[in-house]
Amino acid sequence: MELLGDGPVRLQGILSHIGLCKRLMNAASDDIK
Repeated sequence: MELLGDGPVRLQGILSHIGLCKRLMNAASDDIK
């Protein structure tokens, strides 16, 4: 199990990815209005 190898770095990457997805969703919902 190498998933826990670089925990903080991986967690930061996941959080930034989630933030990017939220921004994309917000932009899409703005286009729909």
